[in-house]
Amino acid sequence: ARNLRKAQKSKETAEQVAGAGGIAVTTQEVLLEALDGYLSGTDIALAAAALRSVASKPDAAVLPLLQKPLCAAKLDDVLERRLIATVAACASTLGSDALKPLQDAVCGSTDANVAARGMRLCEALGRVEGDSAVALAASAGAALEKGLAHADAKVRAAAVHAGVRVKNAAVLLKARDLAASDRDAHVRRVALRDLCDAVEVGADSEKAVFDLVVERLKGDSDARVREEAAVVLARVPTDLSAVALAAALTDREWAVAVCAAVSLGKTTRERGLEALLTMAKDADWKRRGAAVTGLCHLCVHEAVPAIITAMSDTEPAIAKTARVYLKSLIQKELGDDPTAWRKWWDENGARIKMWTPEELKTRREKYGYAKTASEVFKNLDVVVLDSRGDHIQRLLTHEKVVFRSTSAAHIKADALTASTVYVSNCTGEVENDDIEHIAWFVRTGGYLFGSCWSLHETIEKACPGVVRKFETKGEVLDTVDAEPCAPSSAYLKGVFDGGVEPQYNLEGAHLIELLDRESCEVLVDSAPCATRWGIGNLAVWFRYGHGLVLDSVNHFDNQGLTNATFLKEDAERQAYAVDRMGMPYEEWRATRDEKWWSSNTKAAERVFDRTALSLVINFVRSKRMEEL
Repeated sequence: ARNLRKAQKSKETAEQVAGAGGIAVTTQEVLLEALDGYLSGTDIALAAAALRSVASKPDAAVLPLLQKPLCAAKLDDVLERRLIATVAACASTLGSDALKPLQDAVCGSTDANVAARGMRLCEALGRVEGDSAVALAASAGAALEKGLAHADAKVRAAAVHAGVRVKNAAVLLKARDLAASDRDAHVRRVALRDLCDAVEVGADSEKAVFDLVVERLKGDSDARVREEAAVVLARVPTDLSAVALAAALTDREWAVAVCAAVSLGKTTRERGLEALLTMAKDADWKRRGAAVTGLCHLCVHEAVPAIITAMSDTEPAIAKTARVYLKSLIQKELGDDPTAWRKWWDENGARIKMWTPEELKTRREKYGYAKTASEVFKNLDVVVLDSRGDHIQRLLTHEKVVFRSTSAAHIKADALTASTVYVSNCTGEVENDDIEHIAWFVRTGGYLFGSCWSLHETIEKACPGVVRKFETKGEVLDTVDAEPCAPSSAYLKGVFDGGVEPQYNLEGAHLIELLDRESCEVLVDSAPCATRWGIGNLAVWFRYGHGLVLDSVNHFDNQGLTNATFLKEDAERQAYAVDRMGMPYEEWRATRDEKWWSSNTKAAERVFDRTALSLVINFVRSKRMEEL
């Protein structure tokens, strides 16, 4: 205990964290005193280290100390995640009876924010494995059912999201009622989306869920709910889906109509052909473009003449959509003149085999499972915004990835389509007309990757309501340790492998505030960042329409050795590259005798942060699996 206290009072931050992380190996009295101090203090990094220690050696005596911050009206996101994980770790050993007072206090709080937090706690308890799993799941399920009837919408949304994700049978049944008739649109949307993620919507046994989706698409008063319903029906290739989606093509909100058109194409039903052909003549370019995208998805010969005609469209995104599809279909390059394509199709089209959905899936997967960055990106349309703050193109060039460049006020002309991955370099500043094109591109199936300021300048505007820039007291200038908070996510594959502990360089960073917790997932966070800047969410992803958005607070060309000016020796730089930047050992062995290791600047030109690259590659892998 004496040495532990000495470490805790050290002037060195690393030693303080180590001291906090050692509290579980001392006496219960010392542990409780230390934990209480950390949880009531202001340093979240120390509290997080202490919680990791507590989780390694569960003790029922700590539960009242964990309960206190969990019941606080305000609680930092990073600390909430660590507290919930610690409670779940203790629960697996201590059982449901020991957890009940804490669970009841959090879930039954009169503060809606705390009660919603209780629902997130119940999700974690519902995932616990071991001898106590059944009892814990039952207790959590009972609390979630109560949450579904809570007067506050944020609690109902959190309850249905948590309960459906752990596949609680009672919540799954009641989710249908919430999706159909809850007075709050957000609750209806969360219930509908999560329910449809949990069950096979098109199965005969789930006809009631399918009918619910169709009814929401047709009659919900909220456009986002109708949009969600339209996206869901893309998974159900039936005539009934086609009929419902065809009717939604005239929805008063363009976003709903756009999502319905893409889904109608994805159902690959010829019944949708005529409706899409009609919509392809609409005066609104957004609706017209979505119809052409839908026609490309249909994979029927009868759609091709209209797609050839779309090559002449005055909207560049529509013309490019048509041209990319035709080139992929016939494996020939006939230029920009539709006449040449029409002539070729008239003479040879009947012999072209249209891909089935199963064949397309197999074709996509060969790219999704590729090992190198260049193979993952091969033949993919990558568009990078030239901007002042970040230059991911340097990383892409280093990896021999082919990309196009665009800039503010030129996004319309440079044409973002459903098959594009758009990288919005910090600062992400674009014009209002650009935002409309980005919003359309994401909803039709495009993938948007943003860094730092792009959160506020692009993502908030094109995909509102999910995340936003957290307002800090001053400009965020820092280097912080980054940790995974969704370790099972496919987006983090290779990022933290082998014990790599990345550091994020924050230069004027726009940290991420969550507005819609049920619609997004935080991938990476930082306890030191939360302590120093008031929030610690570093990377987050979410779906919007048919597309996907991923935002990271760091600059991808300003990571690693560029900023590690405290390193003085070759061996120090090499160790940093392996431990902090994910440099593979085989690459280190091949380069360790190079002279450029003697200089930070020279080494930074040759050694890029692999953790940042892995995040980008995983994002693109996901796109390849769903590519048009």
